[in-house]
Amino acid sequence: MSVPELVFDPHLVDELFARRLLEEITETISGSSHIPFDRSRFSNTQIAMERLSNHPEYRSPIESDPVAPYGRFRGRHIIGTGTRVLGGVYLGHSAREAIVVDETSHLLHACMLEFVERRFSNMRMQFLHGDLSLDFSHESVLKEGMLQAFVHELPVALYAYAKNRLVFNERKTSAVFQEAHILPDGELSLDAYLLARTGVCRHMVLFIVALFEILSMMSLTRGRMFVCRCYIPHMFSHAWVRFEQDGAGPFILDPAQNYHGPLEQGGEMGRFVYDHEFAKFFGGS
Repeated sequence: MSVPELVFDPHLVDELFARRLLEEITETISGSSHIPFDRSRFSNTQIAMERLSNHPEYRSPIESDPVAPYGRFRGRHIIGTGTRVLGGVYLGHSAREAIVVDETSHLLHACMLEFVERRFSNMRMQFLHGDLSLDFSHESVLKEGMLQAFVHELPVALYAYAKNRLVFNERKTSAVFQEAHILPDGELSLDAYLLARTGVCRHMVLFIVALFEILSMMSLTRGRMFVCRCYIPHMFSHAWVRFEQDGAGPFILDPAQNYHGPLEQGGEMGRFVYDHEFAKFFGGS
């Protein structure tokens, strides 16, 4: 099925710093302005590291701790492009909530179970309607067939589930933070947004990858999925998901932008954002 090319909306991002027109941003990134190209503008997590460098609860990255390439904050690894999500903390380049993704969260695991039940229910319906073929000749063959059916277009299914569970709404998302009564860089569990059923891109992509990682521990995935994020000064910061699998090009999941599809169909703005240096580095491309 053909996926329409993305028309990137700069208003549906993690943070919009100035209400600029899309034309202004596109002209800047395509080189028609005289602003020099600076790769450091992609380093959203790097900026957070620099901001926290003198914080007593921040620990710089060390070689013996490969799980935390961006260092640790209050003992948790800082989530950035290419890192594990479960057990980590997601910080802004400016102080806001420090989103904790608790791998022992009962709510997160309940969401995972709900997703799995829906997934298998859909597979049963497909089988009954003749849209799914399974070989019952041997138990191991049947299990492999069911696994293949489960992982088929799994990223898109996770994307759809996340959009339903966390509806993009800046006002409601801000209210969750305000009602928590925490200081900037104070810890706030992703659970708070799941309970409110709202979020912006950072909450949505953390949720998608967290579910994928839980499913991976159950051997119910194929490929690799990770959070990507970028910062473009005076314009916006953004977060999305990159999925990679042998034999296929990068696949983008951006629930805030209502886009899931191949990187090359991300449009001019999408390709610029989604194919930034750090995503390519961690993706091995």
